[in-house]
Amino acid sequence: MTDTLVGVSPLRKTAKKTLTPEEVERNAVGELVKAARARGDDLTGPDGLLKVITKQVIEAALEEEMTEHVGYDKHAAQGRNGANSRNGTRVKTVLTDNAGPVEIDVPRDRDGSFEPLDSTTAIQNALAEAPGLTLNPVMNAALAASVVCRPMVCGT
Repeated sequence: MTDTLVGVSPLRKTAKKTLTPEEVERNAVGELVKAARARGDDLTGPDGLLKVITKQVIEAALEEEMTEHVGYDKHAAQGRNGANSRNGTRVKTVLTDNAGPVEIDVPRDRDGSFEPLDSTTAIQNALAEAPGLTLNPVMNAALAASVVCRPMVCGT
């Protein structure tokens, strides 16, 4: 037996739109900007969102370089009591093209052989592997190029 409900329309399936990588990136940036504004944070300037993101991207690239250098992920068991292992960080100030001077934590290894590349390639790799972040190759290269770091003469 089938009853008809008056005033109720049948369920319609709505197709979900697949976002392009550019739309995903724009939405992610939009959410970061909204959150910064809600907290009352500046977008640019000495403590602005741009500087915070730049610091995070550079540090992620350096951590990836260190992982490749010592051969294991941070906090992995195989790094314990090995020939060479991570040994904390040291603070450096780098000059970026768009965010100005940025203080970053540079990872160290026990035998002092880690030499960061400070290259767009390392930054591009960190961006490419960032969870939840999808960048097309052009956007990845442009963002990486905008944060290439150069040690400052006055930096430590």
